[in-house]
Amino acid sequence: MPSEFANKDIKITEKLRAELKKPLGIVTKGAEEVTSLIQKRGAKKTIFVGDSVTRGLIDKVDPDVVIIDNKIMRKPIEPISVDAQKTIHVKNPRGHITANAWKAISMTMVSNSRVKIVVKGEEDLLTLPAIELAPEGSVVIYGQPNQGIIVNFVDGSMKEKVRRILQSMVSVG
Repeated sequence: MPSEFANKDIKITEKLRAELKKPLGIVTKGAEEVTSLIQKRGAKKTIFVGDSVTRGLIDKVDPDVVIIDNKIMRKPIEPISVDAQKTIHVKNPRGHITANAWKAISMTMVSNSRVKIVVKGEEDLLTLPAIELAPEGSVVIYGQPNQGIIVNFVDGSMKEKVRRILQSMVSVG
């Protein structure tokens, strides 16, 4: 767990907000394409970020980690049933990555059981620590509004890109 990010709360800047509208991975249009990609490449760990992705893929792909906030497009939804051995609750305000959320994601990466992280606030930016903390060879899957499902196969170059984004965020704690 990189100490430069783990012990402080950080938030997005307006410049980064625009940059993060660009997908960090392969843009797909549906569950079949996602499952095909994962079957071809395999994954050390599979991480879902977001309720829409989780709802659409939970019956087709077996995730190790699910990060949800019980909202889709900021509107509350009926909680998604995820068969997890452990559930962690964290607070993470919109536009932020809290130290507690970082710690929760870090814990899931060393777990051998399925873990569900339920976020009070917003989970969107937690894609970044999920990529940063996931073992290389893992896959992080998240939704990009109006674009599709993004499949990110975690490797050294993607981790470096995410580190640069995280370093551009502003410390708030």
